[in-house]
Amino acid sequence: MTDLVIIGAGGFARETASAARNVLGFLDDNPAIHGEKRAGYPVLGGLDLVAELPDAMFVICAGSPRDYGVRERLVARLGLPVERYATVIHPSVHIGHGCTVGPGSVLLPGVSLTVDVTVGAHVAVMPQVVLTHDDVIGDYAIRGMVRNGLSDGPSRSPG
Repeated sequence: MTDLVIIGAGGFARETASAARNVLGFLDDNPAIHGEKRAGYPVLGGLDLVAELPDAMFVICAGSPRDYGVRERLVARLGLPVERYATVIHPSVHIGHGCTVGPGSVLLPGVSLTVDVTVGAHVAVMPQVVLTHDDVIGDYAIRGMVRNGLSDGPSRSPG
């Protein structure tokens, strides 16, 4: 199986690592954490190492409620083909008939897609979220994060 490298090393990145397989480690542009371990995996270095990992798959898990656009900017910055983005789906996730999940998206434990749900590219779906019939979650959206008075990030229609 192909190694997975997670872009970012914060909370969402660590949750993704616990849901994924074959994690090689994290890439993060904060030099203060290079060489540290997060969730049992090493912070390998900065994003400049992407070019040195030609066989790895990537998932972008950087960002915060203060900046919902960071994942989209990182996708543009890296310029990787869509085939290089892994989709991480925790084994406990239920995906019903007619549902699709885009590249680079992460579905954490307990998520349920009932039927005919479309999840775009680079979407983060937090634990225990239920998406029901005909829901369309646009690229780069975040679903299910309500913390410190901040709610889900913006959702856009696909395309």
